[in-house]
Amino acid sequence: MSRQPTSKPSAPRKQPDRTYLAVRRQLDGMNCDAYEVGLLNIDTGKMTPRVYSRDAVLKSVLWLKQRNAAGHHIYIRPQGSVGLILLDDIGLGTLKQLATDGFKPAAEIETSPTNFQAWVRVSMEPIPEELATKAAKLLAERYNADPNSADWRHFGRLAGFTNQKPIYIAEYGKAPYVLAHSCHGELAVQGSSLLSEAQVLLEQERAEREAQAQEVLKVLDMPMDGLADPVGFYQQQLGAIKARFGAGTDYSRADWMIGKKMSMLGYPPAVIQATLDQCSPDIGERKKGHEDDYTRRTVDNIMQDIEVLRQRSKLAEMLER
Repeated sequence: MSRQPTSKPSAPRKQPDRTYLAVRRQLDGMNCDAYEVGLLNIDTGKMTPRVYSRDAVLKSVLWLKQRNAAGHHIYIRPQGSVGLILLDDIGLGTLKQLATDGFKPAAEIETSPTNFQAWVRVSMEPIPEELATKAAKLLAERYNADPNSADWRHFGRLAGFTNQKPIYIAEYGKAPYVLAHSCHGELAVQGSSLLSEAQVLLEQERAEREAQAQEVLKVLDMPMDGLADPVGFYQQQLGAIKARFGAGTDYSRADWMIGKKMSMLGYPPAVIQATLDQCSPDIGERKKGHEDDYTRRTVDNIMQDIEVLRQRSKLAEMLER
């Protein structure tokens, strides 16, 4: 009786890498041509962004795992304003409400146990940065998400890696994994209506700023007690900065430095903004499409600077004497 040939035992099938699958799932939901992946060093607080295609992100998973194991946070965002906005720090109930209201997220990411981020697709085409920011702020306000994360280019966490925040390590005994849940990648049913609402608000704000600017222009032509002509002051200060830094002058930094000095001397915020609108070098090219937003944010940030607050408080006390 002849012996039947025995077949060799098959090698165990290699299991797919769970981090790779989680990353791929999130990318399917976000559905962008290009991404910026950010590695945040928890020791230095420095974020290092890199531009990747979808395939390049997937090919970099092993390296990203190594950096994550070394303590880095791993973040991602679309490259550019592509119609995808982020809601941060929301709960499961909010995710369900978003879906009910026509804003079902294209990607739902659990960044720590029961804490979520949602990527909402409001347009399949790129949209202006200012419009994306306004839409993000509207949703954040409506659904009680983190307002500080509501802008057109905020980073969200990348699924498949661990959340290295010490508070979670202390609570759970280890760093929890960031999880990708529903990632269907579809356009939100109410996305276009949200953009229409945001556009109306932007136009209203723009009209209000233009009206205020006309009033401020009158102020610019009037002498202010003890203060030099703001336009002349700006130009004199800019000349000194350019003499120091030459061709390497950072004009956005110069706007900050001069605006801060003006605020500490007592110039009103509206006057400072109007001066930046009028005098900031090449502002139309540097901040194309959002010049007003740039000067307004610059002045808002200046007026929140601790040195400015202290100095203006002293000036106010002097005026009351």
